[in-house]
Amino acid sequence: FLLTKVVNGTMADIREELKSLKIAQKAEREKTITNNTATTSTNSTKEPTPPTISTTTTSTVSNSTAQEPEPTKKPLDEWSVSANEAVFLKLVWNPEEIEDETTAFNPLWTHQIFESVEEEEGDGIIKGYKGLKVNLFFSAGSLFPYLNCNYERKRSSNVSDITRIFSEKLSPSCPPITNLDRFVKILEEKECKFKPAGERIHSYVKESEPELYCTYEIYTGNLDEPAIQSYHERLRIFTLFHIDCASYITVDPAWRIFFVFEKRNKSDGTEQYGLIGYCTARLFYKHPDKRRLRISQFVILSPYQRAGHGSQLLSCIYNYVQTRSIIADVTVEDPSVDFGYLRDTTDLKNILNAGFFKGVPLEDSSEYSQIQTLLKIGRAQVRRCHEIYTMMKLDRRDAAAVTAYRLNVKRRLYKKYMDLLEEEEDKEVRKKNLEQFFKEDEEEYLKVVERFSLPV
Repeated sequence: FLLTKVVNGTMADIREELKSLKIAQKAEREKTITNNTATTSTNSTKEPTPPTISTTTTSTVSNSTAQEPEPTKKPLDEWSVSANEAVFLKLVWNPEEIEDETTAFNPLWTHQIFESVEEEEGDGIIKGYKGLKVNLFFSAGSLFPYLNCNYERKRSSNVSDITRIFSEKLSPSCPPITNLDRFVKILEEKECKFKPAGERIHSYVKESEPELYCTYEIYTGNLDEPAIQSYHERLRIFTLFHIDCASYITVDPAWRIFFVFEKRNKSDGTEQYGLIGYCTARLFYKHPDKRRLRISQFVILSPYQRAGHGSQLLSCIYNYVQTRSIIADVTVEDPSVDFGYLRDTTDLKNILNAGFFKGVPLEDSSEYSQIQTLLKIGRAQVRRCHEIYTMMKLDRRDAAAVTAYRLNVKRRLYKKYMDLLEEEEDKEVRKKNLEQFFKEDEEEYLKVVERFSLPV
């Protein structure tokens, strides 16, 4: 599906080849992954493995067909269980939902909460139980936690203290509730009174849902505000459940948080709020007299993913920043693959809707400063979006145009990875490594094109 292979064809051809590639990759994974290997979630935010770079002594990376089989996971002992499988999370709107197992979901990551072993990457291990099921439920808006552990057997020693472990990660001012009646009372008496903290800066509806039933609202505030800090302490454990290698941020006025809530309009005329997702972002100094907002943690809770809420939140952050002249642009700290697709799609739509890139060749960067000033998109990201848009409009029957595009992108990649590439003295190996970087970007671009809704 690469540009080197698609010279004659249409965008439909590319999408079809990309679809075929995905099927082939899935089949290959099924051959190499054993039955006891945990399946990676499609919602995972785990970072991809860094590219392997050829050297003069191992220059077969690019064309080798024989690969070492992936190591299989060692089976856990009979008294240990994966926390990814044993822990069930749920946002509870009313007491009737407590027993509804269809609304519960497993965490993506637990190794940042429970100790893990190398073979169980991403999985925390809970020791000392058989037939264990851990329910960690939260009131949908106020996020009061309820913890309940059920098991068939528990040994007398070397047992994970589940309540203590979760208590250390949850808000110190809001420890887990272990009495079900008390949790039900909170749902009945307190949850209906919860209102989001901070300033409401955006609201939206989904076409598939009637506005009379529910709307969605985005709020923001600084982390040094007491109400924002208190609420962030309650929700931050979801960062550990959704982002690999995540850590809690410290209280600092430079941190700003954006929250997404679902607002349900109840039949009795009252309103009830439930958390959908959130984003933490920090202001940094940008020479000579500006600030830069860097997105750090961006989480849409698992039940609400793939529904457009991430795009709404990211667009809202851009709109918020565009009204503040002191902020030069928005950048992202170490983005995951999934967030990269969301960012590319959102940024490119915003750029095209503002009237840029139309008929502008990739060699022409004259619009970049204006885009950065108007839309608050960093210059490197503007260039990336220009490359994606150029690929979308590229006539693949024009071999000269395809070659020119490849060379233009490779010049940018060579500058970016110059130090790494020039460590290799062999020019042919250096070319292979540069081609590898190009193919990785190209694959990401094609996935963005596939999910992009604008005509090409």
